[in-house]
Amino acid sequence: MNDNITQFLFTYMDNPDPRYAVMLKGKWGCGKSFFVQNWIELYKEKIKDGDAVLEPIYVSLYGLNGTSQITLAIDRVLHPFLYSKGVEITRKILKIAGKIAFKASLDWNDDGKDDVSMDATLDSLSLLASRDDNASLGPKLIVFDDLERCLIDMKLLLGYINNFVEHGACHVIIVGDETHTTEDTKAKLLEFKEKTVGREFEVMPDTDSAIDYFINNDVPLTEWLTSKKAFVRDCFQSTRCDNLRLLRQCLYDFSVLYNETNDNLLKDGDTFMTSLLGAYIVVYCEYRGDNRDLLENWDWSYFNGISGDEAVKKRISNLQNRYSSIANKYRIEVLDSSHVKQIIYEIETGQSLKAYVEKSLSQLQGKVSLQDKLAEFIHLSNDEFEQTYNELVCDIKAGKSSNLFMLGRSLALLVFFDYKNIHTIAEEIVSFAKEQISHFYSSIDNKDALYQARASFIQGISSFGKFCDNSLGKDISEFAKVEFEKRDGKLKNKMEEALLNMDNDNIGKLLELSGESTPDQRCEYSWTSIFKNVDANMISDRILRLNNKSIQDLCLFFSFHYKFSFRFAGGDNRYADDLSVLQHISERLREELINRDGVDGYVLSSLIKYIAGAIRRASGDNEPIELGDV
Repeated sequence: MNDNITQFLFTYMDNPDPRYAVMLKGKWGCGKSFFVQNWIELYKEKIKDGDAVLEPIYVSLYGLNGTSQITLAIDRVLHPFLYSKGVEITRKILKIAGKIAFKASLDWNDDGKDDVSMDATLDSLSLLASRDDNASLGPKLIVFDDLERCLIDMKLLLGYINNFVEHGACHVIIVGDETHTTEDTKAKLLEFKEKTVGREFEVMPDTDSAIDYFINNDVPLTEWLTSKKAFVRDCFQSTRCDNLRLLRQCLYDFSVLYNETNDNLLKDGDTFMTSLLGAYIVVYCEYRGDNRDLLENWDWSYFNGISGDEAVKKRISNLQNRYSSIANKYRIEVLDSSHVKQIIYEIETGQSLKAYVEKSLSQLQGKVSLQDKLAEFIHLSNDEFEQTYNELVCDIKAGKSSNLFMLGRSLALLVFFDYKNIHTIAEEIVSFAKEQISHFYSSIDNKDALYQARASFIQGISSFGKFCDNSLGKDISEFAKVEFEKRDGKLKNKMEEALLNMDNDNIGKLLELSGESTPDQRCEYSWTSIFKNVDANMISDRILRLNNKSIQDLCLFFSFHYKFSFRFAGGDNRYADDLSVLQHISERLREELINRDGVDGYVLSSLIKYIAGAIRRASGDNEPIELGDV
């Protein structure tokens, strides 16, 4: 791929005075820079031993705001100014000494001792802009990359580049994505191309070469990840994404996670880590595409196609069909709801998935011999299958499932066998399983633990087959959902408990919690309504017992939590559920204000203003909250 461009560029370099530039274009992340930098290395290899030629000049225009910065970048490449394999110094060097800055010690007779030491002045532009054959050391190649990211006025920039082409006999390659420029810039670029650009090529993403390079030369990957090259290629190609830069970032982040994970757990974790790698690639690509909204809400109900309106369900189906070839070839579900949720959280918060990975691997490597045997049922005889199946059923009836993950995984296997008419699951087993689900959830008294248990169960039922493809799986899922919601409604999260128990000793904890993740791990508390499930009178009573210093801390909390300094996008009203409680608290504090004077009255009045700001935010005011306007 792109071989035609490679060959043309070699031909272009053979032209001693082309008087035109070459432009390489392509979408962001398609590998333009990767391609041209690799080509430069190939070009260097063609230089014969003993040749004294100018070093090819590569300049990234990214963020440059003046032509003087480009000149400085060129100077840095040209000092020292020669590229040579075992430099053979000739009289050419001395003739251009006044045009290039360099300091070199020269060994004329190869005896290992310095014979001459030279210094010269810096005038690289004079050298590059000269057609004087005596001052030319072979082809003068300049590559200008990241054209669309340059901050210099396009007309000024293109005039600067044209000088090298028109007056300096330089070989100039321009690299960029003109689709990301303004209409005015596009017009200037079109005029420049008509006058100066002789050939223009579209660089196509070369996935195979890029993956080879990332794995073997670029990203410091583990031996395990290197062995997954074919899987990486298949997953990335299935995404239909052509952003190779994104793939590189994904592989690097996954490699960091792999290196963080306990080696003992990784020894038997190939299947889990491969499925996580596939999910990484898919989520990284889809998250930055048209399906970001789906992934941000991706959970077991989305995964199984039982949530959302018809349009959403169709999009979910289309997304899952895109990766059916991966499921068929590798028996891996890259859109595993637990994986997707965790990876999204990592992308948005930067928090490592080490704990999630190690916990999952520990669960998988516990006493799961029966599940493992049944997962490989195609290798069993009928007698072996029946024996293992019956042992698993006995364990479920005896309540031996150690956690909801193990129970979910057992059910995933039994439901799969029932759906495929391999073995019918008895109704009493379903009843036993439901009793255990109810027992697990009802015994949890911590909301964070409750959500973790739900995630474990979903991961378990998603670990084999399509659990909700039949009515039995859907029935069990709906039952588990109802049991979870019943328990969820009875528990308070950490923020709600802190609000209901705030006093002068722990008021600072509110600010700390605001930056922590909600139990479902979707975001931080600071992006959610936190008062909707608490009693307004209890909160008011707690506030009225605070001393003045604590009330000041509470003011700071309101400002931080409701992000007074932010401007939100239109239609964003994530704090709406707090409105009624905040209004009630405000009324209670105003009633108390008439009983307070002096410093006490002043401080409470300030808090009322901050709560008024929070009320504005909860009412849908997306502009920055100025307390002076309250």
